[in-house]
Amino acid sequence: MRLFTDFKRTLGYLMRNTRSVKNARLLLIVVFVAGIISGLSNTVLLALVNSTLNRGTRSWSWVTLLEVFAGLTLLLIVSRFISSTLLGYLNTRATLALNLHISRQILAAPLRRLEEIGATRLLASLASDIGAISNIMPLLPAIVINLAIIVGCLVYLAWLSPTLFAGLLVFMLVATVLYQLPLKSSLIWTRLLRNEGDVLYKHYRAFVEGTKELKLNRHRGEAYYNQLFRPTVQKMAFFGFKSSIMQSLGSSLGVLLNFLPIGVIIFLLPTITTASREVLTGYVLVILYMAGPIQSIIMWMPPLTHASVSVGTIDALGLPQEFPDHGVPRLDAASASDWNELTLAGVTHSYYREREDDNFTLGPIDLKIRRGETVYLVGNNGSGKTTLAKLLVGLYVPEAGEILLDGQPVTDENREAYRERFSMLFSDYHLFDELLGHDLPNLDESAKHHLERLQIDHKVQVKDGKFSTTSLSAGQRKRLALLGAFLEDRPIYVFDEWASDQDPMFRDVFYYELLSELKARGKTVVVISHDDRYYHLGDRVVKLEYGHLEYDRRNDQAETLGAELIGVGAEEPSSV
Repeated sequence: MRLFTDFKRTLGYLMRNTRSVKNARLLLIVVFVAGIISGLSNTVLLALVNSTLNRGTRSWSWVTLLEVFAGLTLLLIVSRFISSTLLGYLNTRATLALNLHISRQILAAPLRRLEEIGATRLLASLASDIGAISNIMPLLPAIVINLAIIVGCLVYLAWLSPTLFAGLLVFMLVATVLYQLPLKSSLIWTRLLRNEGDVLYKHYRAFVEGTKELKLNRHRGEAYYNQLFRPTVQKMAFFGFKSSIMQSLGSSLGVLLNFLPIGVIIFLLPTITTASREVLTGYVLVILYMAGPIQSIIMWMPPLTHASVSVGTIDALGLPQEFPDHGVPRLDAASASDWNELTLAGVTHSYYREREDDNFTLGPIDLKIRRGETVYLVGNNGSGKTTLAKLLVGLYVPEAGEILLDGQPVTDENREAYRERFSMLFSDYHLFDELLGHDLPNLDESAKHHLERLQIDHKVQVKDGKFSTTSLSAGQRKRLALLGAFLEDRPIYVFDEWASDQDPMFRDVFYYELLSELKARGKTVVVISHDDRYYHLGDRVVKLEYGHLEYDRRNDQAETLGAELIGVGAEEPSSV
């Protein structure tokens, strides 16, 4: 039955990913046991009432009946209270654990995998799927209680008349098969609805992040709204409507299948069987009583189906199920600087480029970077500069070849520690509001010094490690990102088109002063740049062309570079 499949899948996901909740399994077992006790108490109370009405308890005194009735009622109330209270605790803790778990998964996932998934799908899972799964938690005790009631009622019916129960059981099996038909159709529409939700999140991001462009060109805004956003919303409405129709059909079929045996018992069985009036009355009473729990379970099918679909959606992301402890020891300055040569030996990396609709392969690349060097990495857009930089800093894993630090290969076991040697300023960087991950005792004072050096102390202050504002121009925001990198004080810096948003004056400051200061402090610097008039400041110039190393020349050969570099500086910032 679809109910049990969805219930098992959702509960299994919750149990796998809420292991951080203390005694979660034990508490969930207590919830289920209390729910079963509550459900069985309901059933026994029903049996007691039916037996009393049919004078099956004439041998009991009214005091005994009252005591049994009061005891069962008290047991019902207490067990239901325990089940609901514990589940309220589990619900809040499980929601917390699920959010923490999927965030850990994202942190542990390879960068390339996250780029393939895309921000839209990740945000949709964080905002929608986790909520859909968490919303099932409050339903668990009610589901268990009602299932216990149904099972208890069936046992009681079997005790009343095994012959009638056999016929009822055959009818229930046929009814279950018929009920599955609209449910399967509803599941298909629910999956389509959920998939379209990813597209909707993409449009929301476009509205927020592209609002300037959409407002500046009214026709573009109207076209986006009418040609992309509206059709997506309309499709979601259509899928949701189709799913609700199938759910309503299933619910109506459930009501029909519930009352059909009552009609048979009342109007047909008395004419063809010798079953007593007490037995038939008991069957009618119990089946009527079962209608409530059955209808409740039918009502809970849509959110349970939604949760099951969300579990499948999260699993389809392919995020790591197990992840290492991120508590990598911070390298001290002496250990971090204790290296001489970084080598890329036959390194290759491939990926699909959606815009060009082809596979791009970088490499094989053979490259050596020595401690204290300033290396300019140049080339046209799409040549693979940023991809090479991400391989260099350990964010991408080579498909072939290897990266070696002083002859020691970088492996999965030491990659986290290897990354600790790098600070990289990405072209598509993210600027955090806080200066995170720094253990400096005088963080605010150090930050103030760099703010002055970066000429933005009149715009931003730092208090308790937090920027007073990040609402700045693109160039000033990049300077704040650079401040964070300076505070990290790592031995190797990689800049990906950092100066592209700077005014001409501060661009000179960056290339002539800041990079020179880093070199004077023994730092190794890799600069991805199109600013060819600064190439002479580096020790070497490495040029990529279509994923291959075209040349690697020291600047004592600079006189041969001039003609070859013409035109490179005129390109737009690289996004590859």
